[in-house]
Amino acid sequence: MDNNAENSNELEKEAESNSTKLSASYKVVLFNSTQKKVYPSNFKKESNINTSHLPEGLYFLKISQNGNIVYEQTVIIQ
Repeated sequence: MDNNAENSNELEKEAESNSTKLSASYKVVLFNSTQKKVYPSNFKKESNINTSHLPEGLYFLKISQNGNIVYEQTVIIQ
């Protein structure tokens, strides 16, 4: 398994572990180190976050519901 696949799995686990807080649709946004959105998406249930297209670096994951941030995480993609 390559590092991007491992990072995708880690992001999925992090989001999944916090999905119990989310009762309806939610928004997942991944920002790069310059705060550019590189992965904006809306989800209604558990979903995978594919980071295989992203270059190595530092990213910031935010999950929000109804305009409120319910989870934030700094992520390193290698």
